[in-house]
Amino acid sequence: MRISVERPELLTQVNENGRARGVSSPYQAQITKEDAMEKIIVVFEVKGMFKPQYAQVMKDLDQSGLTAPDGRRNHFASDAEGGMVVVDVWDSPAQLERFAGSLMPILVKNGVQPPVPKIHPLLNAVAG
Repeated sequence: MRISVERPELLTQVNENGRARGVSSPYQAQITKEDAMEKIIVVFEVKGMFKPQYAQVMKDLDQSGLTAPDGRRNHFASDAEGGMVVVDVWDSPAQLERFAGSLMPILVKNGVQPPVPKIHPLLNAVAG
């Protein structure tokens, strides 16, 4: 399985044969039971978001009880040219989808254009 973005407003999950499994919202892909347990790495290149906006988004997430959403194992953020890069590790695409439903309005409220995620299956993770 791989997940690809064909248009910025649609996130489509594609099987090994290149067939779309379905689309229902900007950050939602229809998944099978086998895919539901697949850990993923999600990379957001957030153009136009800088430290003050990021700090406010994190504060808003905290006030909403979403600082540590179910299924997110790691969260990393860094400055990048023209904005920031955010990298998360999730237990499954479905958990990312649930969180995205709460995150997107918070981003918009803070003047951040919701980015199109780049999603990759997690191959390996090493601590230390």
